[in-house]
Formats: sequence, C-alpha cells, structure tokens
Amino acid sequence: EGARPATGATINILYIVPKDKADEVQATITKHTEWMKGHYGGSTDALISAYFTKAPKFNDPTDPSKGESDDVIFTINEEFTGPDKVAAHIEAAKGNDYFPEFGEILGKYGIEGGVVQALGNVWFKLDAARCEGKRPKTGATINILYVVPKAKADEVQAVFQKHANWMTGHYAGSTEKLISCYFTKAPLFKEPTDPSQGVTDKTIFTLNEEFTGPEMVAAHIGAAKGNDYFPEFGKILHDYGKVVQPLGNIFFKIR
Repeated sequence: EGARPATGATINILYIVPKDKADEVQATITKHTEWMKGHYGGSTDALISAYFTKAPKFNDPTDPSKGESDDVIFTINEEFTGPDKVAAHIEAAKGNDYFPEFGEILGKYGIEGGVVQALGNVWFKLDAARCEGKRPKTGATINILYVVPKAKADEVQAVFQKHANWMTGHYAGSTEKLISCYFTKAPLFKEPTDPSQGVTDKTIFTLNEEFTGPEMVAAHIGAAKGNDYFPEFGKILHDYGKVVQPLGNIFFKIR
C-alpha cells in the first residue's frame, strides 16, 4: 500500500460512558463513521486514516485482572494531512443531521468525562510502511491521554521520548506485534470545539498504538516494564493519565 502522507494534525477523543449508555453512544458514533466512509473514501488528501475503539474501563488499567468498572471507554483517533483539514472536517460534520446527538455525547462524555484533543501534533511515529508487505489487521490498541501542567510538559515529553527510542529499536523491521503508533502533544483548549477561545495552562499528550492482538499488548507492557525509565513512565501515568485504555477493540477503521 506504500507510504502514507505525513500526518499534519490529529483528532483524539476519549469518552468515558456508563455501560448502560454504551450502545446508544455507539449507535451515534456509527452514524459518524457511515458519513466518514463516504466523505473520505478513496483519497488520503485530507484524512489519512482513522480508527475508533471501544473497551471496558478497568479498575486498574495496568492490571485488567482486577476487574472492570461500570464504564466503557470509546476513542476516536483520526489522522489528517494538516490543521486546515481538521477545521474542514469539523465544519462538514456539523452539517449532518446526527450532529446534535454527536455534540451532546462529546460534551457529556468527552469534554466533561473524558478528554478532547482537537488539534494534536504528532511528534513521534512508527508507520507500518517501515516494513515491506501488507499491513496486518489491528487486533488491539493502547490509547492513553494525559493532561499535564504546562510547566511539566517538557519533563514528561523527555520520558516519553525514552519510550519512543526504545520502541523504535524494539519494533524495528517487523509489524508482527506492533503495526504502527503515533504520539501527540497539543494545548488543552478552553473550548475544544472552538480553539479561537484560547488555551488553558495544561498540555495534552496522547499515546496511540496499534497491535496485532491483545497478547501483543500484554507482551509490550511486560517488556516496557523492564526498562530503566519505566518507574518515571509509571509515575506519569499515575499522576497525569486522564483516560487510559490498555485494550481497545476497533469497531471502525479507514485505511
């Protein structure tokens, strides 16, 4: 399939939804996926790729054996060729008949309950095109969204860079386990649907990783725990990890 265009901006939204509302929320998000399929089919000029996930919210994200909470995590992860394409996407979506429902879910479960990153800047990426051959099917994802005080952002990014460096070596030359990943950084806007209203004193980081299966996620976490930087990485997860989804199931994907 060859190399994709460079990612110029992302939308990453993590919703925390009560289990009894999950089907209703998924039905609305599915209307958005149907529109996206038609709107972006066959071209990577604007939307490069997108995947939407759903997973239980675990009591302890680093140890799923401790059971599930009463909530479900949904994520929307979209890569665009530039910030202007994100703005055009939002404007076009607003014209759809389902958008009032979509906006209500965004407000209730995204902005209030989860986190909305409307203009992510990708600062690290491993593309499936690093290997020859067909891109494997995604079997599980890790999606983590951190909200970090601006004063701590450089310190946090330096630790993530250590993780990125390890991943670059660990997954070089093969997509058998990790298919692709990207890490983003962006200001937390006062009003995520209208960046013109200015920024808060917080920064959003996201880690978005696609694996071939749940067992590869487990192996990834196990291997990462052996690295000398992992105590710092774990502390950042504990202190700033706002929405942590260690085992996402993809229910919609474009490219």
